[in-house]
Amino acid sequence: MKRVLINANFEKPKALEVLKRFERWALKNSVLIYSFDNSKNYSKAIKSLKRIPSAEQMNKIRREFFAVSFGGDGTMLSTARKVSEIDIPLLGINLGSLGFLSTVREDLMEERLDMVIKNRFKTESCDLLSAERKTKKIMAFNDIIMISKEPQRLLKIKIDVDGKNISDMSADGVIIATPKGSTAYSMAAGGPIVFSNVGCFIITPICPHLLVQRAIVIKNSSKIELTPISSDALISGDSQSRVEIKRNEKVIVRKHKNNVRLIKFDDTDFIDIMKEKFFLGRDPRL
Repeated sequence: MKRVLINANFEKPKALEVLKRFERWALKNSVLIYSFDNSKNYSKAIKSLKRIPSAEQMNKIRREFFAVSFGGDGTMLSTARKVSEIDIPLLGINLGSLGFLSTVREDLMEERLDMVIKNRFKTESCDLLSAERKTKKIMAFNDIIMISKEPQRLLKIKIDVDGKNISDMSADGVIIATPKGSTAYSMAAGGPIVFSNVGCFIITPICPHLLVQRAIVIKNSSKIELTPISSDALISGDSQSRVEIKRNEKVIVRKHKNNVRLIKFDDTDFIDIMKEKFFLGRDPRL
């Protein structure tokens, strides 16, 4: 692959420095660089930046492309949603603190990029979620979240799965998470950690009023219906997009038609990342 489409978070202190290094690597290896937008930040950092191809052109040369996200996991989430529309593999260069999704450290950037252009990698296909409310649709890589429109107010939510009511839940809200998203907000709210190759979604209550209300794992082909029945609500995708939902208005959450292909390497897997980032199986006090 000799074409790369980039997305960067220029608020990260190292962004400009790393992008200039990236351009030097690209020029050395005859790799053409494109960006999702033509903002001044990109042209300032990368002098050889190309204009993104049209949709018709992209269809013809898609196999020559991969995408790179420069930033933290938030940047990776927004990039993942963008690349899902054009179906090219995605690599994350971590310029943030956690780096659970953007797994490549910036000091290893050139080494990993060399492996990509030599096809020494594999891809992991990840499900996306969609939330539909009338004509409005939200896409999410990690999770769809419903909370009360009024901050710090309990929300009663009717939850149906494949036409069967499973709960009328009173809570601060509810999270519908993908396996990738199981290690994000859902985990913080008490949900299970799920391997990313498991075909499922997780329904996790946020601070439920009743102790018996716990996270539920369902198949990824299920149709989930969320209805706020006590007050108006807000629904968001990856905490990066937000739509207001009226009381008793139904929202349908299900697997999105697109997916995301993440670039992975043989020397790092899910367990390694969990051990490094979340101290899985270790006592951090020792």
